Amino acid sequence: MEDAFRRGRYAPPARDDALAGLRDREAAERMLQALLDDGLLVNVGAEIIFHREVLQEIETLVTAYVGEHGEITVAVLRDQLGTSRKYALAVLEHFDATHLTRRVGDKRVLARGGPRP
Repeated sequence: MEDAFRRGRYAPPARDDALAGLRDREAAERMLQALLDDGLLVNVGAEIIFHREVLQEIETLVTAYVGEHGEITVAVLRDQLGTSRKYALAVLEHFDATHLTRRVGDKRVLARGGPRP
């Protein structure tokens, strides 16, 4: 199951899709919860779950992009990742909640010692 989220990269499978291929739904739910509890998977909101390594890659990309350009938008991140707006928005909202970024209008800037508008 962990591998399904790693392979999903920037468009991870929906929770139900990840669980659908497994015979024992109850055991699959426990396995998924254990992966979330261990931090190998991260629920970024709206039932969107990313593999921790993929989320760290996105964090590095966002930090570098904002460091160079001063800000990032949902559209820019979507294009950088080659994913949909749904995933890009969920990730940026997660970064806002964890205080990596902060929202300024439609843009995000770094919240921790990064460039300020």
